[in-house]
Amino acid sequence: MVDQIKNNPYANIAGTQTKEAEKKPSDELGQDDFMTLMLAQMKHQDPMNPMENGDFMAQLAQFRTSTGIDQLNSNFNSFAKTMQSSQALQASTLVGREVLIPGNWGTLPPDGTLNGSVELPASASSVNLTIYSTAGDLIGEVPMGSHPAGQAAFSWDGRLADGTQLPPGRYQVGAEAIIGGKREGVGTYVAAKVESVSMSSGREPVLNLANVGPMGFSEVREIR
Repeated sequence: MVDQIKNNPYANIAGTQTKEAEKKPSDELGQDDFMTLMLAQMKHQDPMNPMENGDFMAQLAQFRTSTGIDQLNSNFNSFAKTMQSSQALQASTLVGREVLIPGNWGTLPPDGTLNGSVELPASASSVNLTIYSTAGDLIGEVPMGSHPAGQAAFSWDGRLADGTQLPPGRYQVGAEAIIGGKREGVGTYVAAKVESVSMSSGREPVLNLANVGPMGFSEVREIR
């Protein structure tokens, strides 16, 4: 029986595996384990049927690929946590400030202004801000003049072109522009105040906006 163990080329390998199993879960294979098994395999290979160099290189390449993927995943997870912490820190400084978000509903405060901007895909010879009631009725238009392509900021104090002063409250805004001689609707952004920030693991910060509700941090176009 002793001779059988001595003549068994894999006896030492089994003993090594038993000791390693006490140190780590059986489904984990580290670099030292791999090299030990590889050297033992080469040492005890069948002389009549030796391992081809290609087989050895294939196994080594497979191990390196697996190790590289594990390192890549670890580095990516670390990077993701760093980015999330950075976003959380930045988002926490926004409480009490205004941010510009996509949308067409804004609040006109008492003795204040409803702020926002218009997105122009090209230079416009004329831009008009349209104001709607909460029922969706067109109340009036506010001329903004000509603007180049890009963001055209507006600040509306509740007064229409004919001098009518509208009361504070919620209003729906829209915009039309004359581009290339044609009138077309264009996108709008409105300013909203950040009341608080909600955080959750693995997700981006959520801003809780006054009179708007929750909105993802990535939706913010501008911080004011």
